[in-house]
Amino acid sequence: MSYQYDLSDFKRYLNDKNPKYRVDGLIFWQNRIPLPIDLFNKIFNESNHIVTDYVYQLAASAVVFSNRELFESTFEVSVTDLPKGDLKKKHVALLNWLNEQLPERSEITRMAYEVADTLGLDSFTFSIEKVAEALQHQGKKYARIFMPESVKHNML
Repeated sequence: MSYQYDLSDFKRYLNDKNPKYRVDGLIFWQNRIPLPIDLFNKIFNESNHIVTDYVYQLAASAVVFSNRELFESTFEVSVTDLPKGDLKKKHVALLNWLNEQLPERSEITRMAYEVADTLGLDSFTFSIEKVAEALQHQGKKYARIFMPESVKHNML
């Protein structure tokens, strides 16, 4: 079966691959878990932005955990407490630190491009500024972030 990358074919693809996914009226169902169709549609329509944010969160997590001692001594913040809004006060120092740790062809930069490519982000361009933003927002702590096994393997 041939599919186009659009919302209706994505729903059809999910249903063809797993009958536990279905649309019934204004509800998208995954098994017995309901999701309002408007929210499902919004997630699909914003998927490039969501996935791009995820790639930057992975890169941010990778750079701070790879340089844990240096990061913690420089910013007096435990990497397990990241991301942290308090880093906004140290934005310039954070950008300088990231520029030192993430040269153009660093392993983490290459990893970000590989993950972006794997996830279908054709026009991904790595940005130190976006990594800094990822480190500064209040959200899920990096100690709990999902990282695919293949990425973990390359990092360790």
